[in-house]
This record gives sequence, structure tokens and C-alpha cells, in this order.
Amino acid sequence: MEDFFSKFLPPFLVAFAVGLSLAYLNRKAKEHPKDGKLGYGPEIKAFGWIAMTITVGTVLVMVFVDHGGQYLPLIGIAGLFGILGLYLLVESYSTKGHFDNQQICISSIWSEPKRGLWKELDSATFKKNGQYFELVFSDGTKISLSKVLRGHGAVCAHVESLGIRVEGI
Repeated sequence: MEDFFSKFLPPFLVAFAVGLSLAYLNRKAKEHPKDGKLGYGPEIKAFGWIAMTITVGTVLVMVFVDHGGQYLPLIGIAGLFGILGLYLLVESYSTKGHFDNQQICISSIWSEPKRGLWKELDSATFKKNGQYFELVFSDGTKISLSKVLRGHGAVCAHVESLGIRVEGI
């Protein structure tokens, strides 16, 4: 029985902690900003820095600790956490936006800055597979807002106040 707990309790605790963290992020992201700003909160940046710390720690283990030749798993861990950490840091520090009663503007490192006028908004859809909201404007502009982007809840409330139903929620 002791072997059962030593094998299954740590992964369960990690999964539980990750679940709680994601629930917290979702709750924080729904908060309505007072100034119309859109962006990622410090939690996402912290996850990125934690992932990069795990990457550096794994590289240090590979270089300075006798790990019995287990290079492949350590390279895998360093690579996966390195990619995740780099993505989270780049995304969280580069994505910025704002909205008011007339328009929404957002910029990211992945695409050119986008701007949409609310009077030209054609549709709003929640994409469940990617966990993001997509706003489509009459000029063809598509603006995507991640579910963990702070302020997305205020944008959805504003869209619904314009009489456009957010599909897929």
C-alpha cells in the first residue's frame, strides 16, 4: 500500500495544483478592467519564468550531476519546458491591447496590430478547441482573444451589450 501512495500521490498532487492554477487564471482573466486594457497578468509571466527555471535546472543537472547517462529524458524535459517557457514569456510580454466604446485594438508579436470598430462588428465566436474568442469585423479583420487574457470578460460583456451574441459559450 505504501508503494501505491509513493507512485501515485505525487502525480496526483501535481495535477491537482495545475488544475487549481488554471481555475485561478480563468477567474482572474474574467475580471473587468477599469481602464479597458487587455493583457496577460503576472500569473502567466510567472508560469513562463518557472518553466525557464526548470529548463536551466535541468541543464545544470545534465552538466554537473552524475545522472547515469540519462541524457535523452533530461534533454526532453529541458526542451519541452524551454519551449513552453519561451512561448509564455514572449506571448505575455508582447500582447497588449485596449478597448473603449468605439473600438478595440490589440497587438502581438505573432501578427500586425489589429483594430476593429464596434459598429463594424459582424460576429463573435468562442472557439472551444483553442479556448479563445474570435471577433470578426465587416472589413475582414479578425481579432482573437485568449481565454486567459485579462479583460476578455469585459470585451464579451461589451459585445453582448451591442446586441451581438457570443456564439459557443
